Amino acid sequence: NLLFSLMGPLVQYLLFTQTKGFPNWNIDQIILFQGILLFTIGLRNTLFGNSRSQFIRLIRNGEFDSFLLKPFPPIALLLATSFNIDGIGTLCAGIVVTIYSIIKLNLLVTVGQIGLFLLSVILGLLFIVALDIIHCSLIILTVADGGINGILNAYLRFAEYPLEIYSGFLKTLFITFIPITILVYYPTQIILNRIDIKMLYTSSGVFLFYGLSLLFWGTVLKKYTSAGG
Repeated sequence: NLLFSLMGPLVQYLLFTQTKGFPNWNIDQIILFQGILLFTIGLRNTLFGNSRSQFIRLIRNGEFDSFLLKPFPPIALLLATSFNIDGIGTLCAGIVVTIYSIIKLNLLVTVGQIGLFLLSVILGLLFIVALDIIHCSLIILTVADGGINGILNAYLRFAEYPLEIYSGFLKTLFITFIPITILVYYPTQIILNRIDIKMLYTSSGVFLFYGLSLLFWGTVLKKYTSAGG
């Protein structure tokens, strides 16, 4: 799992070194970006790594009914039981690379920056939860993955590169309506002390995206029948 997670940062590193690089980023800053990317992937996989596969199994076996009988929101119960210890290796690697990069860049990280960084991490997790809710909703409709997981993972690949490489339309999309910049880009910008007002737009976008995912889930859940029939 760690080796697989390292493939993305490795490809990005090779792309940076074999081309003219990314606008406004030097190699040490890109290594910091990669460290936070590994940290994000590891945290996501540790906390919610089993959510999608577990939900597919529950739907196919008709076991999701038991979640509906409990006095707690079923999606919350699903996410709470999705811990995957396999993600810890990637998480630790991300922490090590991030700390190394901060030292290498000789950055003085303030308490305020740490607070904003942690806030962005929490918002990033909220965004991941929203994606998982959408995925689970689509599973109810299709009673199978049907390539949905691959599509969502392909979309998340956009978060593995700095925002500067994308066109104006994609920049706007990733900052506001589908705010993947909250996952890696803005946490890195915070550590580099390059905070801008657009982060507020991204934060608002995360809450909107999460709200829409819950609305979609509630609508789909009303159509659920045992074993997805």
